[in-house]
Amino acid sequence: MKVLTLTAFLLYAVSCFPGDKLAEQQLLAIAPISAEGKTRNFPLASYDTTGCRFKGRSQDCSDKVMTEILARGKDSIPILISQLTDTERTKKPAEEGWSYTDSGDVAYIMLISLFTDTKGTFNLTGVPTWKNVIKGCNLSMEGCWREYVRKNGRKSVQKAWMDAWNLHKHNIHWDPAQRCFEISKK
Repeated sequence: MKVLTLTAFLLYAVSCFPGDKLAEQQLLAIAPISAEGKTRNFPLASYDTTGCRFKGRSQDCSDKVMTEILARGKDSIPILISQLTDTERTKKPAEEGWSYTDSGDVAYIMLISLFTDTKGTFNLTGVPTWKNVIKGCNLSMEGCWREYVRKNGRKSVQKAWMDAWNLHKHNIHWDPAQRCFEISKK
């Protein structure tokens, strides 16, 4: 009932701003559920890193997809986890030097970034990190990722992330100074 009420409110609120695309986008960005009652996935295939590839972390880019993810806060984490197995190709590779990326690659890159502080410290245990991906691999970053996924499968990556989410979800918070998610000390 709450979801239906929230959806109805958001649809009403959007109708109050006819022609105001920015207000409409901002309201829809916080809508966790589609009109059909399903969790809305992020449009990762349209993620555009043009002009911000060398900033280091996804959250430091002003792409509209990342803006939507940040607006949804930690509720975006399980949605990104659900998208780890998506194979829809992005319009352009999301990583410099990669031949292609798909939505699942982007979800992984974003999740790693969202749990990495400004000093490069990753702060979620139990998930495959770039260190795991490149360990013992003599290929490019893309090659190592593709090999890791070939050997372990996207489902295993997704399961590890979901297990970590279920274990820590009540202790995850956004640190505005570090612009990343962190695990609260118990």
